[in-house]
Amino acid sequence: MTSAAFMGGALLMAAHFTALLTASFYRAIPVGLVTMCIGGVYFIYLLVRGARDQV
Repeated sequence: MTSAAFMGGALLMAAHFTALLTASFYRAIPVGLVTMCIGGVYFIYLLVRGARDQV
């Protein structure tokens, strides 16, 4: 449970930092959009890793 909370916090920090970094160079991007992109990739990684463990 603690690792899930840590990963969630790390995901939100990375999304916020990415949104701020992008805003300084290009234009503002909503943090929710960045969170969805990073979280989606992480979720797919977890699905693939879980499927490999079952085989």
